[in-house]
Amino acid sequence: MKDYFNYRFKDIMRTLLAVGIGFLAAFIFSDIEGDHVILLWITAGLVIAEIIQYYKWRNDKKRTK
Repeated sequence: MKDYFNYRFKDIMRTLLAVGIGFLAAFIFSDIEGDHVILLWITAGLVIAEIIQYYKWRNDKKRTK
């Protein structure tokens, strides 16, 4: 797992920065509480996408050994 995070470190940091900026912007500029629910769904989607990417990377690494 450590190899994976070294491989994906920049992508993970960019994703976290984008999500953080999105949450901050929604908190500052939103008048509708439903926006927070939408942002939670977006964040959940990003987490699921990262998990899928990890399993793809792990399977590719197993095949190349």
